[in-house]
Amino acid sequence: MSPEEHASPQLPASDLLAYSRFNQVLRSWFWRYYDHLGHLILYNLGWFLTCFLIGWAPARLDLLISPRSGESHLNPWALYLLFVVECGFSVGWAYLIFRVFNLVETSFSEFWRGALHFLPKAIGLSAISGLVLGLVFYNVRFYYLLGFSHWQNMTMAGVIGWFGLFWMSSFLYQWPILFFQDPPFFKIIYRSFLLTMANGLGSLGILLFLGSCFCFFTLSLVLWFFLGFVFFFSFQCVLLEKHFLRYKIIYGDKPLEPFLERLQGESQRGWRDFLKPWDSR
Repeated sequence: MSPEEHASPQLPASDLLAYSRFNQVLRSWFWRYYDHLGHLILYNLGWFLTCFLIGWAPARLDLLISPRSGESHLNPWALYLLFVVECGFSVGWAYLIFRVFNLVETSFSEFWRGALHFLPKAIGLSAISGLVLGLVFYNVRFYYLLGFSHWQNMTMAGVIGWFGLFWMSSFLYQWPILFFQDPPFFKIIYRSFLLTMANGLGSLGILLFLGSCFCFFTLSLVLWFFLGFVFFFSFQCVLLEKHFLRYKIIYGDKPLEPFLERLQGESQRGWRDFLKPWDSR
């Protein structure tokens, strides 16, 4: 299924822009999470356990080590294979989460279809982002070792650091764009850059918000079992949906008006729906 653009003459762009505000993104995300809480907890447990076991078993069996001249070194080919397998399972789980939050569907049968179809592009996106962030860290460390007493070193480190933050902000959109539109590989990167620049400081704010949540989850590891992976990726999916809506782009072949009615219904839900959901349906 491919996304379609639907114009609505009754809705000015300013009205659509309101849906991409942080409070509206958070509200839509919360109610969709609440409506599918049981499935999402199971999906997160599955995502966490598969990634943990895939990484733990080879390390436990010393499959990542290759002896060289009497010393043990990490085997780069084993690490690459581990990355591909981890990425493959993560793509499957992420696609399930995307369908829950953007299509309101909870069919586990889509796991393997998503994993097989989107795996090559997902691996490429993750590998490029890992390489870029690694180079950013290396260069910032390089200028730090040179000493920040010279303003040139501080300037270069600052520019490279901001580029790293920009890339991390754009990466938040890349996997959701892949599932939402399945465009050619480099168009995913291009569109993620455009969304990051169009959102301005909002992209940095979202990155800081998710970074703060990551630190909080790390302090309370039990949250990774029940919320972690699903929490972060589901927020990315809803965020992309709202930003695409600014350009009157929605997922699927349905008209825009029913989708807006759904968003309007989410904005009108309150504490009564949370405490007594059976009375509000």
